[in-house]
Amino acid sequence: MIISTEQLEKLHQVELKALLKFDQVCRKYNLQYTLDGGTLLGAIRHKGFIPWDDDTDVCMLREDFEKLRSIPKEEWGNDFFYQSHETDPNYKYTYDKLRVNGTFFGEKALDHTGIKNNGIFLDIFPLDAVPDDARQNKQIFDFELLRLLFMSKYINIDYRHGFEKKVAKTIRVLFKGVSTEKMFNATEKIIKKYNNQGFTRNRSFASFNLKNNVYDSSFLEETYDAEFEGYKFKVSKHYDEILTNLYGDYMKLPPKEERINKHEVTGLIV
Repeated sequence: MIISTEQLEKLHQVELKALLKFDQVCRKYNLQYTLDGGTLLGAIRHKGFIPWDDDTDVCMLREDFEKLRSIPKEEWGNDFFYQSHETDPNYKYTYDKLRVNGTFFGEKALDHTGIKNNGIFLDIFPLDAVPDDARQNKQIFDFELLRLLFMSKYINIDYRHGFEKKVAKTIRVLFKGVSTEKMFNATEKIIKKYNNQGFTRNRSFASFNLKNNVYDSSFLEETYDAEFEGYKFKVSKHYDEILTNLYGDYMKLPPKEERINKHEVTGLIV
């Protein structure tokens, strides 16, 4: 379904609620983060949501990401659910989500996965250390291969189209005896391989733009409070380099035909 302008406005208000809660908890526990992806672009170009964007993104270094995961669920209150593989075993993405209880954001990709909470969400991406030499090429190759195998088995097969669907069906047959749990654990091992080894470059492995989504640790350590929908959230002082790497001339609006929500949404309750 295409989310209407009216629905997007309501969706943004719920996502803002999740972002405010996330920011509150991070400041209380002294956890560093920055707005990321389209949310970072929205903060710089629109001082709020990109009008047609349908999700909200933040990222943080692995150390703070793991601290966030360990925060007691009571801290999130009754209005929110912190979704990770630990809190929702059928949720097997390598990044986490903060869900808003009492809402629904149906993603066709996650149909039939059995996750227990499909509320409107904030995506929380970890950044993991990567080496500065040729080893990172092998790490990317190993990760992308495993991601292909895992996503082919985990993601709803009807979400795929054309050649991708044929590949996914073939992989499901060839790797029928390999569980998604085993694939998930192997992927996590690859992602975390170079943490705690003194490397200062960090990659967001959740990105489909792996080669450009690499930041120095200082990008997360050096932030400022930027305006977003009338509130203040943390933004990297190096936002120009981040956004240029991701989008090129990021202040230029895309063509009208590209100003659409990116998720295949099966239902929405705000």
